[in-house]
Parts: sequence; structure tokens; C-alpha cells
Amino acid sequence: MKAIFGLFYIYLMITGCCSSNNIQSLNNMQQGIKGQVAELTGNQMPSPEREPAPPKGIKTRIYIYEATSLNQVDATGSEPFYRAIRSNFIKSIVSDKNGFFATDLPPGKYSLFTKVDDLYYANSFDGNNIIAPVQVSANTISEVNIIISAKAAF
Repeated sequence: MKAIFGLFYIYLMITGCCSSNNIQSLNNMQQGIKGQVAELTGNQMPSPEREPAPPKGIKTRIYIYEATSLNQVDATGSEPFYRAIRSNFIKSIVSDKNGFFATDLPPGKYSLFTKVDDLYYANSFDGNNIIAPVQVSANTISEVNIIISAKAAF
């Protein structure tokens, strides 16, 4: 019993350190992005009998590319799914179990993707057909919220 309790204590210490490291790195960031990834699933049709379930934060990988337009991706036939992205890959990061993420980035315009199954996924655009855009300015942390609604019905 003491061994199990000891292992549980070590697990709590490690996960606590990881969480505080995320907060510490966010406190030390000069510029970049932070936000949350959430997934929306199931029937989202309005109904007087029930409220639709809210999005739930999830752990997933976020792929950061330079600003990417629709002519720089291989679409599957219907957005928001893409087989390939033909712009410069910058980096990828993983959100925590609640969907929180933060990373430093130089000033610039970027596109953010996640993956659903084996396909890249991004469900927003700006007026210039840039997919899932986010602007990072000098000495600023831009907030981004990503909603994955691929498994939701509207």
C-alpha cells in the first residue's frame, strides 16, 4: 500500500511540475500565442428540450504554418479538411488535457491546424482566404481559441 501511495505522490509531483512549467513559460513569453483547443461533438441543432453540450477542452497537436491560403493546400473536396499543406511549417505544440497551449513566435501572420484522423483540420478563414489566421505583433501574446467541430451535427 505504501508503494502505491508513493507512486501516486510521485505522479502528482510530476504533473504539478508540468503544469507550473506551462504557467512559468507563459509568464516568461515576450510574444507568441496562447489559447485553448476544444472539441464540439454530437447534435448541436437548437431544441427546446435540451441545451447543446458545450465544447470540451482536449489534448491535441497544433500545427503552426506561415499564413496559408486556400491555393496552398490539397483539399479533400470539402473544407475544412486538407491532405497536405504547401506553406512553410514553423513548429508544432501539444495542448494539455484541458486544451490549453502557449508558445513563443516571432512577429508575423500564421495559420493554425489540428488533425482529425489523418487529415489537417482548420475551420476558419479571413477575407483574403487565409486559413485559420493569427497575427503575432511585437511584444504581444495573441489569444486563439480553436474549436474542432468535425464530429458535430448542425
